[in-house]
Amino acid sequence: MKVIDSKQRKASQQEVIFTFMENVGTGKVPIDAAGYAIAAEIALPTADVVQFGNTVFLGHREKKGTQMQGHVMNVDTGENTLQNYLNFAKYLMRKGITHYYAEFKAEYAGGLVPLLKKIHPSIVELGGNIHIAKHKKDPVYGVFLLLPVKKKVAA
Repeated sequence: MKVIDSKQRKASQQEVIFTFMENVGTGKVPIDAAGYAIAAEIALPTADVVQFGNTVFLGHREKKGTQMQGHVMNVDTGENTLQNYLNFAKYLMRKGITHYYAEFKAEYAGGLVPLLKKIHPSIVELGGNIHIAKHKKDPVYGVFLLLPVKKKVAA
Protein backbone atom coordinates (compact mmCIF):
# COMPACT_ATOMS: atom_id res chain seq x y z
CA MET A 1 0.00 0.00 0.00
CA LYS A 2 1.36 3.36 -1.03
CA VAL A 3 0.86 6.09 1.59
CA ILE A 4 1.38 9.79 0.88
CA ASP A 5 1.84 11.77 4.10
CA SER A 6 -0.06 15.03 3.65
CA LYS A 7 2.19 16.71 6.22
CA GLN A 8 5.05 16.11 3.79
CA ARG A 9 3.20 16.64 0.49
CA LYS A 10 -0.40 17.27 -0.45
CA ALA A 11 -1.25 15.15 -3.48
CA SER A 12 -3.66 16.30 -6.17
CA GLN A 13 -7.19 14.93 -6.13
CA GLN A 14 -6.41 12.85 -9.21
CA GLU A 15 -3.26 11.40 -7.63
CA VAL A 16 -5.17 10.46 -4.46
CA ILE A 17 -7.90 8.74 -6.48
CA PHE A 18 -5.52 6.79 -8.74
CA THR A 19 -3.19 5.84 -5.88
CA PHE A 20 -6.20 4.66 -3.89
CA MET A 21 -7.36 2.51 -6.83
CA GLU A 22 -3.85 1.07 -7.22
CA ASN A 23 -3.83 0.26 -3.49
CA VAL A 24 -7.24 -1.43 -3.27
CA GLY A 25 -7.63 -2.64 -6.84
CA THR A 26 -10.44 -2.18 -9.33
CA GLY A 27 -11.49 -5.80 -9.77
CA LYS A 28 -11.72 -6.78 -13.42
CA VAL A 29 -12.12 -3.16 -14.53
CA PRO A 30 -8.96 -1.59 -16.03
CA ILE A 31 -7.71 1.25 -13.82
CA ASP A 32 -8.14 3.84 -16.60
CA ALA A 33 -11.79 2.82 -17.09
CA ALA A 34 -12.36 3.00 -13.32
CA GLY A 35 -10.77 6.46 -13.33
CA TYR A 36 -13.11 7.61 -16.10
CA ALA A 37 -16.08 6.22 -14.16
CA ILE A 38 -15.08 8.22 -11.08
CA ALA A 39 -14.57 11.35 -13.23
CA ALA A 40 -18.07 10.85 -14.67
CA GLU A 41 -19.47 10.42 -11.15
CA ILE A 42 -17.75 13.63 -10.00
CA ALA A 43 -19.38 15.46 -12.94
CA LEU A 44 -22.91 14.50 -11.85
CA PRO A 45 -25.02 17.42 -10.60
CA THR A 46 -25.60 15.68 -7.24
CA ALA A 47 -21.87 15.12 -6.65
CA ASP A 48 -20.00 16.83 -3.85
CA VAL A 49 -16.26 16.22 -3.83
CA VAL A 50 -13.84 17.65 -1.30
CA GLN A 51 -10.29 16.83 -0.22
CA PHE A 52 -8.77 17.11 3.24
CA GLY A 53 -5.12 16.13 3.44
CA ASN A 54 -4.67 13.17 1.12
CA THR A 55 -8.22 11.90 1.59
CA VAL A 56 -10.88 12.54 -1.06
CA PHE A 57 -14.54 12.41 -0.06
CA LEU A 58 -17.02 11.94 -2.91
CA GLY A 59 -20.67 12.04 -2.02
CA HIS A 60 -24.14 12.53 -3.43
CA ARG A 61 -26.89 14.34 -1.62
CA GLU A 62 -30.54 14.75 -2.25
CA LYS A 63 -31.40 18.16 -3.70
CA LYS A 64 -31.53 20.61 -0.77
CA GLY A 65 -31.63 17.59 1.54
CA THR A 66 -29.75 16.68 4.69
CA GLN A 67 -28.61 13.18 3.71
CA MET A 68 -25.54 12.12 1.74
CA GLN A 69 -24.08 8.80 0.64
CA GLY A 70 -20.47 8.67 -0.44
CA HIS A 71 -17.09 7.12 -0.97
CA VAL A 72 -13.87 7.80 0.88
CA MET A 73 -10.56 7.44 -0.97
CA ASN A 74 -7.63 7.71 1.40
CA VAL A 75 -3.87 7.42 0.87
CA ASP A 76 -2.83 9.50 3.90
CA THR A 77 -1.24 8.27 7.12
CA GLY A 78 -3.48 6.96 9.89
CA GLU A 79 -2.76 9.96 12.13
CA ASN A 80 -3.56 12.45 9.36
CA THR A 81 -6.65 10.51 8.35
CA LEU A 82 -8.19 11.09 11.79
CA GLN A 83 -7.94 14.84 11.26
CA ASN A 84 -9.13 14.54 7.65
CA TYR A 85 -12.29 12.70 8.79
CA LEU A 86 -12.94 15.27 11.51
CA ASN A 87 -12.50 18.12 9.00
CA PHE A 88 -14.94 16.33 6.69
CA ALA A 89 -17.52 16.01 9.49
CA LYS A 90 -17.24 19.76 10.12
CA TYR A 91 -17.58 20.38 6.37
CA LEU A 92 -20.78 18.31 6.29
CA MET A 93 -22.17 20.25 9.22
CA ARG A 94 -21.49 23.57 7.47
CA LYS A 95 -23.38 22.21 4.43
CA GLY A 96 -26.34 21.14 6.58
CA ILE A 97 -25.79 17.39 6.17
CA THR A 98 -27.08 15.46 9.19
CA HIS A 99 -26.81 11.88 7.87
CA TYR A 100 -23.84 10.49 5.94
CA TYR A 101 -23.34 6.88 4.87
CA ALA A 102 -20.33 5.13 3.30
CA GLU A 103 -19.22 1.52 2.89
CA PHE A 104 -15.89 -0.26 2.92
CA LYS A 105 -14.82 -3.82 2.23
CA ALA A 106 -14.55 -6.10 5.26
CA GLU A 107 -10.91 -6.81 4.45
CA TYR A 108 -10.11 -3.22 5.53
CA ALA A 109 -12.00 -3.44 8.83
CA GLY A 110 -8.83 -4.18 10.81
CA GLY A 111 -7.49 -0.71 10.04
CA LEU A 112 -10.67 1.32 9.59
CA VAL A 113 -12.78 0.21 12.54
CA PRO A 114 -10.14 1.19 15.15
CA LEU A 115 -9.61 4.50 13.31
CA LEU A 116 -13.33 5.25 13.35
CA LYS A 117 -13.49 4.34 17.03
CA LYS A 118 -10.65 6.81 17.68
CA ILE A 119 -12.52 9.65 16.00
CA HIS A 120 -15.81 8.81 17.75
CA PRO A 121 -15.17 11.02 20.84
CA SER A 122 -14.43 14.03 18.61
CA ILE A 123 -17.66 13.48 16.67
CA VAL A 124 -19.58 13.20 19.95
CA GLU A 125 -18.05 16.54 21.04
CA LEU A 126 -19.56 18.07 17.89
CA GLY A 127 -22.94 16.67 18.96
CA GLY A 128 -22.90 13.75 16.53
CA ASN A 129 -22.29 10.02 16.52
CA ILE A 130 -20.75 7.27 14.38
CA HIS A 131 -22.19 3.79 13.98
CA ILE A 132 -20.38 0.93 12.23
CA ALA A 133 -22.22 -2.18 11.12
CA LYS A 134 -21.20 -5.30 9.21
CA HIS A 135 -23.63 -6.32 6.50
CA LYS A 136 -25.29 -9.67 7.16
CA LYS A 137 -24.76 -11.09 3.67
CA ASP A 138 -22.02 -9.05 1.99
CA PRO A 139 -18.37 -8.75 3.08
CA VAL A 140 -18.93 -5.01 3.61
CA TYR A 141 -19.17 -2.62 6.54
CA GLY A 142 -21.44 0.41 6.62
CA VAL A 143 -20.49 3.62 8.40
CA PHE A 144 -23.29 5.90 9.54
CA LEU A 145 -22.26 9.40 10.54
CA LEU A 146 -24.98 11.35 12.33
CA LEU A 147 -24.48 15.08 12.80
CA PRO A 148 -26.47 17.74 14.64
CA VAL A 149 -28.68 20.29 12.92
CA LYS A 150 -27.68 23.96 12.74
CA LYS A 151 -24.62 23.81 14.98
CA LYS A 152 -22.08 26.54 14.25
CA VAL A 153 -18.77 24.94 13.31
CA ALA A 154 -15.46 26.69 12.75
CA ALA A 155 -13.55 25.78 9.63
